[in-house]
Formats: sequence, C-alpha cells, structure tokens
Amino acid sequence: MCSLSALSAGKRWGLVLGAVFVGLIAAVLVCEAPGWPFLVGPLQHKLASALDRKIDFGSDTQAVQIRLLGSVRVRAARKRANQSSSSRD
Repeated sequence: MCSLSALSAGKRWGLVLGAVFVGLIAAVLVCEAPGWPFLVGPLQHKLASALDRKIDFGSDTQAVQIRLLGSVRVRAARKRANQSSSSRD
C-alpha cells in the first residue's frame, strides 16, 4: 500500500475530488431519505410568494416529505392553497 505522500500531486487532487464527490452524493442521499424536512418551511414561503397565495402543508412538518430526485414532489397529509389576494376583488 502506498502512502498519500508518495502519490503525485495530480493523483492526490484526483483522490480529493473523488472523495468530495462521493461525500456530496452521500449527503444528497441522506437528505433525500427522510424527505428534506428542513426545506418544508422555506418551500411553503417560496411557493406562497411566487403564487401570491397562502400555502399550507399542515401543522406537522414531520409528516411532509419533499422529493427532489427525479421530479419535484411534495407528500403531505394536507395540502392547501388559498385563493389569491388579487382574485378576491
């Protein structure tokens, strides 16, 4: 087994970049498994401002799952989008 100091600079950078890539893939998979629970609040606020409506996925954010791999999907026991403020006139 050769030590890291015996490798050339190019091979060391390749190993470092490979390790960073594997770490990023692992982080995405770890977040995708529970459904990105820390993104529930920001997603509700972003959708509400973009659609000019009140968006509510329910009071229990643990029951909400956001899936980002493949296509974007939101699974929640309740999804509510109230009427926009401009259409109430």
